[in-house]
Formats: sequence, C-alpha cells, structure tokens
Amino acid sequence: EDVASIRERKIVIGEGFFGKISKNMKPALVGEYELTESQVEAGVKSLMVVPIVLFNEMQGVICAVNSEGVSGRFEQDDLELFASLAVVATLSKNMIETYSQMADQQRMQQELEFARQIQQTLTPEDMPNFAHLDIFAHNIPAKEVIITTNACQIFSIPIKRSS
Repeated sequence: EDVASIRERKIVIGEGFFGKISKNMKPALVGEYELTESQVEAGVKSLMVVPIVLFNEMQGVICAVNSEGVSGRFEQDDLELFASLAVVATLSKNMIETYSQMADQQRMQQELEFARQIQQTLTPEDMPNFAHLDIFAHNIPAKEVIITTNACQIFSIPIKRSS
C-alpha cells in the first residue's frame, strides 16, 4: 500500500483503519506500533488523521504521512496544528460553496429580471382600435419561475351600447 492508494481510498465510516478514526470524529496520531503491516512495508512511520466535520456531519478526512523530521514521526503539537488547519480548510470550503450558491441565485434573479423585461415588451402599450371590439392586454410577470409557458386568455365581455 502506497500513499497514492491511501489518497484514492473510499472511506466507509466505522470500517477499516480510516473509517474507525472517522467514526469517533476526533483527530488521531498513529505511531509505528499502531500501523498495519502493509503501511509499515510502504515506509509509513507515522500518520496524522483529522476528520473533516461540518455541522456534526462527516465531510472526509485529511491525512498526513511521515514527518519531515529525523525520526519521521509526528508529535502531539503537529497533530494540534494539523487539526487547526483542517478546521480552517473546512470553513473555507463551506464558504466557497455558500458563495457559489449565492452567485447561482443572483444569476437566476438576473435572468428572471431579463425575462420580465422581455415579456413586458411583448405586450403593446397602445392597442389597435376597432369599432365593435375593445382590446385590453395586461402583463403580470412572475416573481419566480414556476410555470414555463406563457398564457393568453380571451374574455368576451358583453357591453351595452346605447343607440
């Protein structure tokens, strides 16, 4: 097992090495005595695993393998710093997603406003005059997209004319 295979692995909460760490939603420092045989064979000396949690919901995990120090082992201070960075990364990710959703909503509002303006131009301001026919048109644009068709209704209104 190498670092690339660790990176690509799907995590099932509660199952396997990372799944068990994810289940308790707490950062873990894993030393050489806790590593699996395949991890040791791959040259792993130490792991830091930090669950990414947002609103008490698991989003994923961040994992660091082998310290740059002489021993290659992480210390508790490293884990605390890594956990802090994970919180910042999680909040940043959430912020980006929120801004993206806001931008989508703003774009939809602009498109709806543009559609309203176009729809307003479809109704003429001055109706043609006919001797025995009164024509009236009124356009009420939608405030949100609900119906995707335009409707036109024709009413026959009896008019009493004096002779």
